[in-house]
Amino acid sequence: MKNNKYLSVRKDPASDTTKITGYNIDVFEAVVRALPCALPFEYVPFDHVFSLKKGYPIFL
Repeated sequence: MKNNKYLSVRKDPASDTTKITGYNIDVFEAVVRALPCALPFEYVPFDHVFSLKKGYPIFL
């Protein structure tokens, strides 16, 4: 996956885990921590090139 200072997605094949980091993640998590109630979330990486070929409805 593409990595930059705003969003970085790294797959570790040894542990089969995905690490998602970057400025966007830092801001999102800071806002979630500041909320008065819990907001469960999960990062789900996807290949945006694939989604552009198939179109938005694949997520519905």
